[in-house]
Amino acid sequence: MEQAVRKIALLGMGTVGGGVYEIIERQKEEMPVKSGAGLEVVKVLVRNKAKYADRIPAEKLTDVWEDVIGDDSIDIVVEVMGGIEIGRASCRERV
Repeated sequence: MEQAVRKIALLGMGTVGGGVYEIIERQKEEMPVKSGAGLEVVKVLVRNKAKYADRIPAEKLTDVWEDVIGDDSIDIVVEVMGGIEIGRASCRERV
C-alpha cells in the first residue's frame, strides 16, 4: 500500500530551518514508517536564494511569498524564520 506524501514549505533556512530540512531529507525512507506519511519539502522561502544555492535545489528555493501561498500542492507550512515579527506579519497579511 502506497503511503501519502505531505508536501511542505519551509519559511526560513537559518539554524532551525536548516536543521528541519536536513532531518526531513535524511529520514525520507523512514518517515512513512514512523509517521504514516512521507514528507517532501517542495518550497523553501528565504531572503537570499544565492546564499542557499549550494544546499537546496533551485526549483525549491524562492524569495517570493506568493510562490508558497499560490502552490495548492503544499499541505503544511512551517515557519522557522526566527523572531516573531516577520513570521507574524507574513501570516497575518496573507491568510
